[in-house]
Amino acid sequence: MKRFFLLALSAGLLVKPVFSDSSLKEKAYAAGTLGAALCHHSNGLISMSEVLFLTRKNLNKKGYSTEIINNPKVKEAAEYIKNFSGDDCFNSPGYDPEFNANLMNILQSNVDYFRDKSYFNKDEKVVYCKEPLPQFTLNYYSNPNDNEVSNLCTCVWNKFPDTSWQKKEMLNGFNVMRKAKEDSWRAKSLQAGFSTMFGKAIKECGGNQL
Repeated sequence: MKRFFLLALSAGLLVKPVFSDSSLKEKAYAAGTLGAALCHHSNGLISMSEVLFLTRKNLNKKGYSTEIINNPKVKEAAEYIKNFSGDDCFNSPGYDPEFNANLMNILQSNVDYFRDKSYFNKDEKVVYCKEPLPQFTLNYYSNPNDNEVSNLCTCVWNKFPDTSWQKKEMLNGFNVMRKAKEDSWRAKSLQAGFSTMFGKAIKECGGNQL
């Protein structure tokens, strides 16, 4: 287990000089921690539940969103790190230029997808988007098909301009909003500003008619 934490630390440290963008840095750290845990899992040293527990624990310590491990790019990067780690899971990448370049190519994208596809959970009555949008509900009797959900999510995402602080917040895992002091004026202002635009986007994209 000691090796897991050392490898996770190494994976976290390597992103500092390589990824100046905070969202990329967070994803790289998540991928490093998850990749280290997956390597130990592949060797039968820890269970899959322990993989998730340890990864989330490390992300919480850094103040990062645990939801980021659902990001397909983070998963792909984690697999890359796992395979790079060697049979003993202790082949540290250090500051290897080729490793860093490959990792950056995996993680970078114009649109950062959180899931493989958008879908509607009929039991929870909740929409989950592949785009980094927060989950949301529709009307009580809504029952959209996969195509309708996909179009709705894409439409809502595109309603937010690339320069808007709301879109930047979503791409950064709501980092600013999460760090705002609870019940403070700033926290309430940010929440109201996001909720208003988010609700308007859902309405304009026909979410209330599904």
